[in-house]
Amino acid sequence: MPTQKIYLQWGTWINGLDVTNPSHGGDSYMKVGCHTWSGTDAPARPILKFNSDGFSGQIVSVTLNFTTGSEGNFTSFMPYRVVRNSNANAVWVNSGVSDWGLAGASAASDRSFTPLCDWVGLGASAAHSIPLTNLTEFNSVLSGLYTIIFVENYVGGRYRYILKTPTPYLAIEYTTSLVGGIQIF
Repeated sequence: MPTQKIYLQWGTWINGLDVTNPSHGGDSYMKVGCHTWSGTDAPARPILKFNSDGFSGQIVSVTLNFTTGSEGNFTSFMPYRVVRNSNANAVWVNSGVSDWGLAGASAASDRSFTPLCDWVGLGASAAHSIPLTNLTEFNSVLSGLYTIIFVENYVGGRYRYILKTPTPYLAIEYTTSLVGGIQIF
Protein backbone atom coordinates (compact mmCIF):
# COMPACT_ATOMS: atom_id res chain seq x y z
CA MET A 1 0.00 0.00 0.00
CA PRO A 2 1.23 3.51 -0.72
CA THR A 3 2.08 5.97 2.04
CA GLN A 4 1.75 9.73 1.83
CA LYS A 5 3.65 12.03 4.20
CA ILE A 6 2.10 15.33 5.22
CA TYR A 7 4.65 17.65 6.85
CA LEU A 8 4.29 20.29 9.53
CA GLN A 9 3.46 23.71 8.09
CA TRP A 10 3.86 25.51 11.42
CA GLY A 11 3.90 24.62 15.09
CA THR A 12 3.60 26.56 18.31
CA TRP A 13 2.74 25.93 21.94
CA ILE A 14 0.45 27.74 24.32
CA ASN A 15 0.62 27.82 28.09
CA GLY A 16 -1.34 29.21 31.00
CA LEU A 17 1.50 31.50 32.15
CA ASP A 18 1.86 33.32 28.81
CA VAL A 19 -1.80 34.31 28.73
CA THR A 20 -1.62 37.00 26.04
CA ASN A 21 2.01 36.98 24.90
CA PRO A 22 4.55 36.01 23.79
CA SER A 23 3.72 33.68 20.95
CA HIS A 24 5.99 30.63 20.77
CA GLY A 25 5.61 30.11 17.00
CA GLY A 26 9.25 31.06 16.43
CA ASP A 27 10.63 28.56 18.95
CA SER A 28 12.60 25.58 17.64
CA TYR A 29 10.45 23.27 19.80
CA MET A 30 6.92 22.82 21.13
CA LYS A 31 6.52 22.12 24.83
CA VAL A 32 3.97 19.60 26.11
CA GLY A 33 3.07 18.91 29.74
CA CYS A 34 3.84 21.43 32.43
CA HIS A 35 5.40 24.86 31.96
CA THR A 36 7.06 26.33 35.07
CA TRP A 37 8.11 29.94 35.54
CA SER A 38 9.22 31.52 38.83
CA GLY A 39 7.88 28.56 40.80
CA THR A 40 4.42 28.60 39.18
CA ASP A 41 3.17 25.70 37.05
CA ALA A 42 0.70 25.79 34.14
CA PRO A 43 -0.31 23.46 31.28
CA ALA A 44 1.67 23.56 28.01
CA ARG A 45 -0.09 22.51 24.77
CA PRO A 46 1.49 22.19 21.31
CA ILE A 47 -0.55 23.10 18.25
CA LEU A 48 0.57 21.49 14.98
CA LYS A 49 -0.67 22.68 11.58
CA PHE A 50 0.07 20.29 8.72
CA ASN A 51 0.29 21.17 5.02
CA SER A 52 -3.04 20.72 3.31
CA ASP A 53 -1.77 19.39 -0.01
CA GLY A 54 -4.91 17.35 -0.56
CA PHE A 55 -5.37 13.65 -0.21
CA SER A 56 -7.33 10.98 -2.04
CA GLY A 57 -7.66 7.35 -1.18
CA GLN A 58 -9.06 5.15 1.57
CA ILE A 59 -7.01 5.60 4.77
CA VAL A 60 -5.80 2.34 6.29
CA SER A 61 -3.56 3.74 9.05
CA VAL A 62 -2.01 7.01 10.25
CA THR A 63 1.04 7.68 12.37
CA LEU A 64 2.15 11.00 13.83
CA ASN A 65 5.94 11.21 13.67
CA PHE A 66 8.16 13.57 15.67
CA THR A 67 11.31 13.71 17.76
CA THR A 68 11.59 14.77 21.39
CA GLY A 69 14.61 16.62 22.74
CA SER A 70 16.81 15.67 25.67
CA GLU A 71 15.29 18.22 28.07
CA GLY A 72 12.39 17.29 30.28
CA ASN A 73 11.07 14.06 31.75
CA PHE A 74 8.13 11.70 31.34
CA THR A 75 4.79 13.24 30.40
CA SER A 76 1.69 12.11 28.54
CA PHE A 77 -0.94 13.67 26.31
CA MET A 78 -3.86 13.01 23.97
CA PRO A 79 -4.02 14.57 20.48
CA TYR A 80 -7.25 16.27 19.39
CA ARG A 81 -8.55 17.90 16.19
CA VAL A 82 -8.64 21.72 16.27
CA VAL A 83 -11.90 23.20 14.95
CA ARG A 84 -11.12 26.94 15.31
CA ASN A 85 -8.87 28.74 12.82
CA SER A 86 -5.49 29.34 14.42
CA ASN A 87 -1.96 30.30 13.48
CA ALA A 88 1.57 30.32 14.87
CA ASN A 89 0.76 33.47 16.90
CA ALA A 90 -1.68 31.58 19.14
CA VAL A 91 -1.50 32.17 22.89
CA TRP A 92 -3.47 30.80 25.84
CA VAL A 93 -6.51 33.08 25.32
CA ASN A 94 -6.34 33.67 21.56
CA SER A 95 -5.92 31.36 18.55
CA GLY A 96 -3.89 33.99 16.68
CA VAL A 97 -7.06 34.66 14.65
CA SER A 98 -9.76 35.07 17.34
CA ASP A 99 -10.28 34.41 21.04
CA TRP A 100 -10.54 30.76 22.04
CA GLY A 101 -14.02 29.81 23.29
CA LEU A 102 -12.29 28.93 26.59
CA ALA A 103 -8.66 29.67 27.47
CA GLY A 104 -6.24 26.97 26.36
CA ALA A 105 -8.44 25.84 23.45
CA SER A 106 -10.66 24.09 25.99
CA ALA A 107 -14.14 24.58 24.46
CA ALA A 108 -16.03 22.51 21.89
CA SER A 109 -15.82 25.58 19.62
CA ASP A 110 -12.00 25.27 19.82
CA ARG A 111 -11.33 21.54 19.53
CA SER A 112 -13.04 18.21 19.31
CA PHE A 113 -13.42 16.31 22.57
CA THR A 114 -12.90 13.00 20.75
CA PRO A 115 -9.19 12.07 20.91
CA LEU A 116 -7.30 10.84 17.86
CA CYS A 117 -5.85 8.02 20.01
CA ASP A 118 -5.47 6.93 23.63
CA TRP A 119 -2.94 8.48 26.00
CA VAL A 120 0.55 8.85 24.56
CA GLY A 121 3.48 8.61 26.96
CA LEU A 122 6.70 10.45 26.15
CA GLY A 123 9.73 9.25 28.05
CA ALA A 124 13.29 9.46 26.82
CA SER A 125 14.56 11.66 24.02
CA ALA A 126 13.73 9.74 20.85
CA ALA A 127 11.97 9.60 17.51
CA HIS A 128 8.30 8.73 18.07
CA SER A 129 5.76 7.18 15.71
CA ILE A 130 2.33 7.46 17.32
CA PRO A 131 -0.57 5.51 15.73
CA LEU A 132 -3.65 7.74 15.40
CA THR A 133 -6.24 5.00 15.79
CA ASN A 134 -9.48 6.99 15.51
CA LEU A 135 -9.61 7.15 11.70
CA THR A 136 -13.11 8.69 11.67
CA GLU A 137 -11.85 11.62 13.72
CA PHE A 138 -8.66 11.81 11.65
CA ASN A 139 -10.70 12.09 8.45
CA SER A 140 -12.25 15.20 10.05
CA VAL A 141 -8.73 16.60 10.50
CA LEU A 142 -8.14 16.18 6.75
CA SER A 143 -11.51 17.59 5.76
CA GLY A 144 -11.08 20.44 8.26
CA LEU A 145 -8.15 22.60 9.30
CA TYR A 146 -5.28 20.03 9.23
CA THR A 147 -4.53 21.13 12.80
CA ILE A 148 -3.97 19.05 15.96
CA ILE A 149 -3.52 20.11 19.59
CA PHE A 150 -1.92 17.98 22.31
CA VAL A 151 -3.77 18.16 25.64
CA GLU A 152 -1.49 17.17 28.48
CA ASN A 153 -2.05 14.88 31.42
CA TYR A 154 -1.18 17.76 33.70
CA VAL A 155 1.34 16.80 36.35
CA GLY A 156 3.42 19.60 37.84
CA GLY A 157 7.01 19.63 36.61
CA ARG A 158 6.58 16.96 33.90
CA TYR A 159 7.22 18.02 30.31
CA ARG A 160 8.94 17.18 27.02
CA TYR A 161 10.13 19.27 24.09
CA ILE A 162 8.89 18.21 20.66
CA LEU A 163 11.48 19.37 18.14
CA LYS A 164 10.59 21.14 14.89
CA THR A 165 13.75 19.71 13.28
CA PRO A 166 13.54 17.05 12.01
CA THR A 167 10.13 18.18 10.75
CA PRO A 168 7.14 16.39 12.33
CA TYR A 169 4.87 14.67 9.81
CA LEU A 170 1.83 12.47 9.39
CA ALA A 171 2.39 9.18 7.53
CA ILE A 172 -0.87 8.04 5.94
CA GLU A 173 -1.05 4.51 4.56
CA TYR A 174 -3.91 4.20 2.10
CA THR A 175 -5.48 2.16 -0.66
CA THR A 176 -6.34 3.64 -4.02
CA SER A 177 -8.59 2.73 -6.87
CA LEU A 178 -5.91 3.56 -9.43
CA VAL A 179 -5.21 0.74 -11.89
CA GLY A 180 -2.36 1.35 -14.29
CA GLY A 181 -2.51 5.08 -13.54
CA ILE A 182 -6.27 5.30 -14.31
CA GLN A 183 -8.85 6.14 -11.64
CA ILE A 184 -11.50 3.40 -11.37
CA PHE A 185 -14.88 4.60 -10.10
